[in-house]
Amino acid sequence: MLPDTEEYRLRDTMVGKRGTTKTALLPSGDITIDGRVHDAISDGMAIDAGVPIVVVAVRTQRIVVRPLSDNERAELDSSPDDILSTPIDSLGIESMDDPMA
Repeated sequence: MLPDTEEYRLRDTMVGKRGTTKTALLPSGDITIDGRVHDAISDGMAIDAGVPIVVVAVRTQRIVVRPLSDNERAELDSSPDDILSTPIDSLGIESMDDPMA
């Protein structure tokens, strides 16, 4: 029986989360998701370090990942998570040129 710890409960919520491989997965290695490093296994193929991945399953408390598809990568690149990298005109902020207007 597996221990009932926060780490094991957290893994059940990982499916669908995206991250990056920290090491090469041959087929196992380390990934980073939300700033935390996890041990993971690839879904049938070797994955190089630094590749964007998505969690597809958790099997016997082992995180299973696959590389993001080209479409998923394009979507990730077009929707920045960092507000500071978003063009200011797309934020809907009114001009502050005339503060009395």
